[in-house]
Amino acid sequence: MGLMGNHLDVASGLWIAHDSGIGGGIDSYFEYLVKGSLLFNLPHLRSMFDELRKPIDKYSATSTGWYFWVNMQKGQVTMPIYQSLESYWPGLLSLIGDIDIAMKSMSNYHDVLKLYGFTPEVYNVVNQEAARDSFPLRPELVESAMYLYKATNGDPYLLDIGSDILRSIQHSSRTRCGYATIKSCKKHSLQNRMESFFLAETTKYLYLLFDPDNFIHNDGSHGKVWKTARGRECIVDAGGYVFNTEAHPIDPGILHCCYMADNNHWSHRQQPKYKRFMKSSMVVDQKKESTNQGKGTVTGENGSSASGHGFTVDESSIYWTQQAHEDQRPQFKNDHQKPAVAADGISGRPPTMNSLQPPPPMPPPSSRP
Repeated sequence: MGLMGNHLDVASGLWIAHDSGIGGGIDSYFEYLVKGSLLFNLPHLRSMFDELRKPIDKYSATSTGWYFWVNMQKGQVTMPIYQSLESYWPGLLSLIGDIDIAMKSMSNYHDVLKLYGFTPEVYNVVNQEAARDSFPLRPELVESAMYLYKATNGDPYLLDIGSDILRSIQHSSRTRCGYATIKSCKKHSLQNRMESFFLAETTKYLYLLFDPDNFIHNDGSHGKVWKTARGRECIVDAGGYVFNTEAHPIDPGILHCCYMADNNHWSHRQQPKYKRFMKSSMVVDQKKESTNQGKGTVTGENGSSASGHGFTVDESSIYWTQQAHEDQRPQFKNDHQKPAVAADGISGRPPTMNSLQPPPPMPPPSSRP
């Protein structure tokens, strides 16, 4: 049938959880097939995703934009639920151009958000109630809003979703020393913990959603020319950033510059240029081996030596790689070319949640009509 489960026995290679869906246990795999194809220019990863999506659309997807969990062997619905983790899916679809389908799912997720103020960890679509009503301030919904806002050229509906998320967080989650996990979406009670991904991901995507001029959103209209130690010129900071599942933006231009093979195609069979460069740029003085096992003098092109650092030959290659990157950092000729520096001296640091000045707090569910 082409469906995948969500847990494997790594020793036997057999599926031990046969529920198939787009949420927890399988979500990152789908995400990295699409993002890997974009980041590394590997079309076969996109082809793999397209093949896996066919049975998802056939068995899991509903005509109303929900995705249910089904048995991977029979295709029958086992859990007619929505997980908050599944909220990444519309953003992923936006990366491959399926905007209409993505927006239909976003509308469903927004309805759940308006019902509780947050998206509970598990929501039973058939019974229309939260089956597990905790919420640890996950980033997936606002992440999809950010992607779709870019893909739709600024549909204000996506800003409405972001505003609702921000109001709920400010109203119900904020404490004197941080933002607490929601213990119950029904009661808006709190749990004495704050997940690291709230700061690393949720706030980052909120900030980027409301900052369309951020350098991350560069449409390719500008960039920087970076010349490598071997004289090769690369274009970096020209946009197209790909976020990993922890919201770290990766510049594909830098990867292209550092790791592209000679024939201009990515291949695991070919040795990346940077490795060959480092081997050709170093002279290992085998005659001056120290008494330490396997340690010698490693000389860079500028005549400097790494022997004083106590590196092995393999470790020294890492050292010289780092040095090469330090030497090739972009130089700014004029002050106006330098990145803007905030008042606190930290470049690019976003303002605090308070400075975003959100709309008035959203009332708790019990007081809403």
